[in-house]
Amino acid sequence: MLQRAKSLPSGQGAFSLQRDVSTSLRKDFHVLDRARRVSAVLRSRVFRGELETLIQSQATEGPVKQREAFRKIGDVAADSANQKTSPMNSRVTSISRTSIPRASSVIPVADLRGAAVTKYSKAERIARNKLASLYRLIDLCGWSDGIYGHSSVRVPHTSNEFLINPFGLLCHEITASSLVKVNIAGDIIDPGSTSLGINKAGYTLHSPIYSSRPDINCVLHVHTTAGAAVSCMKCGLLPITQDALSLGEVTYHPYSGIVVTDEEKLELSRDLGSKSKVMILNNHGLVAIGGTVDEAFYFLNNTVKACEFQVGCWFANIHMSTFS
Repeated sequence: MLQRAKSLPSGQGAFSLQRDVSTSLRKDFHVLDRARRVSAVLRSRVFRGELETLIQSQATEGPVKQREAFRKIGDVAADSANQKTSPMNSRVTSISRTSIPRASSVIPVADLRGAAVTKYSKAERIARNKLASLYRLIDLCGWSDGIYGHSSVRVPHTSNEFLINPFGLLCHEITASSLVKVNIAGDIIDPGSTSLGINKAGYTLHSPIYSSRPDINCVLHVHTTAGAAVSCMKCGLLPITQDALSLGEVTYHPYSGIVVTDEEKLELSRDLGSKSKVMILNNHGLVAIGGTVDEAFYFLNNTVKACEFQVGCWFANIHMSTFS
């Protein structure tokens, strides 16, 4: 052992070799541990029993029952894997599930099957999958707010129809089939796979934007902590970071309660303007829009970061200088 140690290169080379070997070993152990956990789950009698029950119920139960079954199987699989892991891995898994408790969920996003595939055009199926995926992304980013907050996408090749979430599902429960199709007048054209209906405040916020801005195909609305904090500041969002500057013109709407009236719709259209991609609802939250889902998410992400930077500077009592 001593001779082998003496034969190793000294100095920086020895440290580099040791670091590379350690990294490689850690990767190998991680792969082996993951394979062991998967094998343990697949050998679990409880998991196999739940899976057989789900398969047998697909022909008789509705989509809501299937989602509940998928969620239950995800919990069973996660619990089975956790029981087989080492103490260190158990602590890591526990921390992860505490920070993002939806991680064990296996509710499918693209759940359009059978008759639903022919019910919608290919373009609408893609739009449904994108919007449902966007809700999962919002949830993973920590921007969700229970059953509140709402995002929508215009139905492709239409001018007066859009898809929005059913009122009552959490972000990680929303799927392509559960999205509700409504028109600008507020009529539900397709309720999706649930009977929950929509949040009227969501419809009232989104419909005037689609009516007044034909260039917009996606509308996102969230209530993040930093975003709500900036919406309460008289100064508004300051141009103190690159993220803030990337937003272009930011408009504001004086929030006066839950948005449900026709008068509010007209004021929203007027305050948004013809060019802005970001609107802050005073004392409430953020709205980001775009010609595509991707563009809308880009503006929302930059807005959230800009608000977090501004609140961080304010909290640290730092004198904020703006770009000239």
